[in-house]
Amino acid sequence: MKESAEQHGLAAHRGAVADARARLLQLKIAEEERRLVDLGEAMDIVERGLRGYVAVLTMLPLRISAGHAARRLQEIAPSDHDERVRVTVFFDVARGELAAAFEACAKELKTGV
Repeated sequence: MKESAEQHGLAAHRGAVADARARLLQLKIAEEERRLVDLGEAMDIVERGLRGYVAVLTMLPLRISAGHAARRLQEIAPSDHDERVRVTVFFDVARGELAAAFEACAKELKTGV
């Protein structure tokens, strides 16, 4: 009976070691395939994306008011159709720039490049 218990204990230990090795292999493969990314690296990439977002938003008032130096953005009449169209173009361009910045960040997270 003692011998049976020792064999069972040894088999359980070998099973635990095999499970641990399999888990390490899974983690190594996940890291190589970029499914596992260091948290610090991911946060740096997100931070760069957000800094780009803030920079684009910071420039919007200048872009919008560039042709109207005498008027402040708040004074633009909502009924001024031409001005709304002009402003909409700036916002559409900004959205495209932001989308490109975040797409680049997503690519970097996926590929590591």
